[in-house]
Amino acid sequence: MSHILEEFLVVADFARDRIIVPKTPKEYNHLIQFIEKNKKKPELGTLLLKEVQDKGVSHYTQLGGPLPNLSQHLKLKQRIVTGYATVGNDVPIYLKDLQNLGVDISRLIKKHGPSAECFYILSSPTEHYPPIWFPNACNFNPSRILLRETLNNYGIVIVSGIDFSLAQRILSASKNTNVFNPGSEVLFLENSRLISEILNNTTILSANQNEFTQIISLLEVDSCSPKDLFKVFSSLDYIIITKACQGASIFQRDSEGYSLDLSKFSARTPRNKIVDTIGAGDAFLATAVDSISRHNTLQDILVNATLAAQESLKHRGAYVPKLWEINPTLYGAVSRTE
Repeated sequence: MSHILEEFLVVADFARDRIIVPKTPKEYNHLIQFIEKNKKKPELGTLLLKEVQDKGVSHYTQLGGPLPNLSQHLKLKQRIVTGYATVGNDVPIYLKDLQNLGVDISRLIKKHGPSAECFYILSSPTEHYPPIWFPNACNFNPSRILLRETLNNYGIVIVSGIDFSLAQRILSASKNTNVFNPGSEVLFLENSRLISEILNNTTILSANQNEFTQIISLLEVDSCSPKDLFKVFSSLDYIIITKACQGASIFQRDSEGYSLDLSKFSARTPRNKIVDTIGAGDAFLATAVDSISRHNTLQDILVNATLAAQESLKHRGAYVPKLWEINPTLYGAVSRTE
């Protein structure tokens, strides 16, 4: 790993999150039925927002998508961060939020039209209808990739949940520390060659249990052990597997690894303090990568990342600038042990 003062490049989607919070099961079921009835209509997002407004259902609109979510947690660690995404011409207030955090937005590609939107409909603080994504102007254009010499200005490149062809191009062009977070789209991927090319250029792989199992299935390696991937892909140094409410595991090349059991984690957020789970995964990923770059122990990497994820659960949505004021010591560079 390189020096801790490296610059980070975050390549991920940028969006507005529409967080819908029905007060009763009846309200929730009505919205689900409305989605099922209109899901084939291209204007579903507009129709759903109007229905929510007409019915007086509580809802929030705020900055979202993994780009700002990852960036804010890296900035909380006092890292230098540049974002790379496409944005529409309707989000000046959200770009201002990123600038206020100190994120370099000069690499954002601006397009005419609306930015992406992601709708979350909460059935409870810990459960929601599968997110509904409307890419609109925020679609990445795979032909618009960063130049190799530009990519290598950054010590760590984080690629999270984007088109796999674009991910492959960016990771193969970057020769520094590359982080790959596949996202749920990998569950539908059938191209083993593409995932192999990506992992050939990945230093840190972070995936949830289902995503990791799908990767293993695509590659047809001997077993589901992370050790098999280390054998096949010489560039891999770390593999992180998250397991939702069960915790997470981390493996390092030539190491036994470490697992954190969330049920035994003393700083676990009480259920009555959980507002929603949106963005907890991004908080975990950004903090884990930061801890790895600071050469923390495997235990401290997972503890630090889990603390960030648990704090995220206490706040509406993923993008929470007020974390700076609420608990600055939690996000300091000091390594913590369970």
